[in-house]
Amino acid sequence: MARAAGTTVGLLPLCLENMHILLIFVYMDDLVDGVLEALVELEVTGVTVVEGAAMERILADDVPIFSGLLQTIGGSHDKVRLVLAPLAQRSLVEPLFRLLAENGADMADPAVGRLCLLPAEFPEPPGS
Repeated sequence: MARAAGTTVGLLPLCLENMHILLIFVYMDDLVDGVLEALVELEVTGVTVVEGAAMERILADDVPIFSGLLQTIGGSHDKVRLVLAPLAQRSLVEPLFRLLAENGADMADPAVGRLCLLPAEFPEPPGS
């Protein structure tokens, strides 16, 4: 059974032809609120925030042979926050970059974070 474009299940829009997954890697804890505020302002829903650590940090802390790795590569971030959201309108990316910069999270600066946009499909389970 096909659902009409724009319908939702939970918070996720379904069956949208040009659906994307927005990934925003935030390397500074104090900027997470500004990132979320920008998404709220653009009415992006279904947002999830995941806390993680850079591979280099984990290896340097947990594997003795890699203890000099951070010094060799110039350091790493202690924490990384990954903000994920389904994005139905690619046209929101440009205003999002602007709002992020206004909120102090300028994604043009690699020390601040990175923004990625991936094509996505939300298939229906068999028999739906």
